[in-house]
Amino acid sequence: EDGVTGVRVREVASGDESELETAAVFAFIGLTPNSGLAGGVAPLDSTGRIRVDAGMRTPVKGLAAAGNVRQHSPHRAAAAMGDGAAAAVSLDRYLSTGEWSGPD
Repeated sequence: EDGVTGVRVREVASGDESELETAAVFAFIGLTPNSGLAGGVAPLDSTGRIRVDAGMRTPVKGLAAAGNVRQHSPHRAAAAMGDGAAAAVSLDRYLSTGEWSGPD
């Protein structure tokens, strides 16, 4: 009604269910990168993540990647926010100066 008070948990193997009292739920959907959008445009590393430099720039001029989709991501929301800020700065510089240097 006004918020989360608990969750129902089911043990997959046995089917047993129990209630767990809680005040919040944090959804975690996994660590598989959704990099299909970059398919064939930007190079991916061996884990399927997009190669970037410290400024989140890819080797493709004007294309940045941030969050779990980029290589070496720590898979944390705070890191993804920082990635987005770094990417925004890189893209702003590119739009202002035309200069772009991605990872080797």
